[in-house]
Amino acid sequence: MAYTSAWSYAEHLTEILLRDQEEVLQIYEDLRLFEGKKSSSLQSMHSTIGGKNNIFVDSIRTEFLNPRDFKAQWIKGLCDQYGEKLYEGPNGKHQYIILEMMKFPVCSHYIDVFLERNFYRNVKERKRFKPNENLWEIWFGSNPLFWGIMISPAFRNGQWTNDVSEIRRAKYEYWTLGHILNTGIVMPENPQPYTFSDIGSFINFYEQIIFRLSKSDYEKEIMQQYFKYLSEIDNVFEVPLLIPELRFENENVNHKYRLDFTILNSYTRELIGFEISPQSTHMQISGIKTKTQKDMNEDIKEKWEKEMAKRNEYFSQYGITTITFTDEMLKNIENCFEIIKRFLEKRIRQKVDFEEQTQRLQSILRKCS
Repeated sequence: MAYTSAWSYAEHLTEILLRDQEEVLQIYEDLRLFEGKKSSSLQSMHSTIGGKNNIFVDSIRTEFLNPRDFKAQWIKGLCDQYGEKLYEGPNGKHQYIILEMMKFPVCSHYIDVFLERNFYRNVKERKRFKPNENLWEIWFGSNPLFWGIMISPAFRNGQWTNDVSEIRRAKYEYWTLGHILNTGIVMPENPQPYTFSDIGSFINFYEQIIFRLSKSDYEKEIMQQYFKYLSEIDNVFEVPLLIPELRFENENVNHKYRLDFTILNSYTRELIGFEISPQSTHMQISGIKTKTQKDMNEDIKEKWEKEMAKRNEYFSQYGITTITFTDEMLKNIENCFEIIKRFLEKRIRQKVDFEEQTQRLQSILRKCS
């Protein structure tokens, strides 16, 4: 039988639960009475089974592969929390109620189906990409004006942070223009986010403020290519933000590094930085006439070490890989943007369901018989 959606499959699992619900509830009530507690309801039983999901598994940080993965980690959490504990009740010793229920095959099966239903009812939240915690908030821009992007912004105790419980429930893909339209961007110590009414207002902000603050003609040309690209596509909300001047670690004015441009592609999990590195700004040596060859070599070595340390630290801290645009590449900005565009447009190929396609084939074959 084919199901049109995860939700329809979850409803099928509800039907399975109903078959054994009365028997399982009776066992649950008997176990509660053994513990010395009053008779319990179906709501109480379901709350007992599902109420510790966020304790048994780390739903906020964990990307579950499938229902078996979710259930395996849930069982591990159950065992870690309660496996060694015994409780003294009025009628004798007993284990945690879920462990006692699992001694009955009908209850064990019920809990298994209940957890699978929970997975499919929350399939997007369970399977979605969960970025490393140090990317829950990022800061971008050059001094003195810079801004932050939070996945689920919350202003607490005088500073911006994330509402952790809402991160996995976000309706937008992380770090896209849709993300920016939903949350806005934030400024240090300002409790009000900087919001945008539509894509046009955000692009206007990008053009009028970020573009004008840039001191690099190469950066401006790439920004113009980005604006042109956005004006020509339909699904603009899905496009990753081309983040200018991604700052290293935090929002402090005295930050350590900045990447010229960055794409954090939540569709493919690729984190790519772009450095505009012409020799004139990155490897230029001053006072050549007064320096020996040895001195110049030392200067070049120092600059090279600094450039490589920056790339290595962005990779070590965030997993960001850096692509460098050199003098020769920068002679053709359109070609440089074509490289950037490939990462803007990358998406994970949708998986084809084997059972669904087999049934489709059989339906076609029947028409020819």
